Amino acid sequence: MHLDIRRELQAGRIGREQEAFDLWRLQYNHERPHEALGMRTPAEIYRNSERLWTGTPDDIDYGAMDRRKVIAGSGCISYGGELIQISTALNGWSVGLSPLPNGLVEVWFAELLVGHLDPKTSSFVAICPDRDEAGQTKPKV
Repeated sequence: MHLDIRRELQAGRIGREQEAFDLWRLQYNHERPHEALGMRTPAEIYRNSERLWTGTPDDIDYGAMDRRKVIAGSGCISYGGELIQISTALNGWSVGLSPLPNGLVEVWFAELLVGHLDPKTSSFVAICPDRDEAGQTKPKV
């Protein structure tokens, strides 16, 4: 879609003003069939969500889990007297911490397990979908 916008709007086919973009969007969503949609238009298949938007929460409740606020700017949390880099993507948010029997600590963002913290080495290993817990690439099946 972005390539279509660039080709058509920036090339001057219908202009660069907001009015031109509005016309392009109307045609793109209501008039042009899309191969990826079985030659239907986006407007033909779009449905409003059944869930109501309640806004972004101020913070996340982790219940009985320990929680730490990710320090804005650095992406670190304080744990065991050390600053441990988690992710700048979580700046300002709290993460939930859940200790495991093997000594590692699970790090959660809402309902997403983002990685494991090792208190012995003050290190964090992010969960990577194509890697196992030791950080090794999983074989493709």
